[in-house]
Amino acid sequence: MATLEQFLRTGDLGSLHPGMTPAKAIALLGPPPDASVQREPKILKYGGLQLTFSRPGRGAEQQLVLTGLYFRPPLEPIPESVSPADFNGTSETTLADVRAILDRVGMKE
Repeated sequence: MATLEQFLRTGDLGSLHPGMTPAKAIALLGPPPDASVQREPKILKYGGLQLTFSRPGRGAEQQLVLTGLYFRPPLEPIPESVSPADFNGTSETTLADVRAILDRVGMKE
């Protein structure tokens, strides 16, 4: 189960985690509805979830380096398997709402 608290503390979003390969992310989430045309960095888009993969060194395999969650209009769903169970962001979510979440989990912005 994915939680926003886990994501904020570790970078893990359910089974997604920094350092995983594009192939493993696709095996977990299925083919992306949209992807970047450039090969480096590779960006896979799953609605409001965006995964960015880059190579840590020349000749190395691409790894997940950025996981983005977007709740702006038009609101696009995040795949259910990695949608945070403890947070339901909407296009109406405010900065105050985000600060309240950070306060709840004991983190500072």
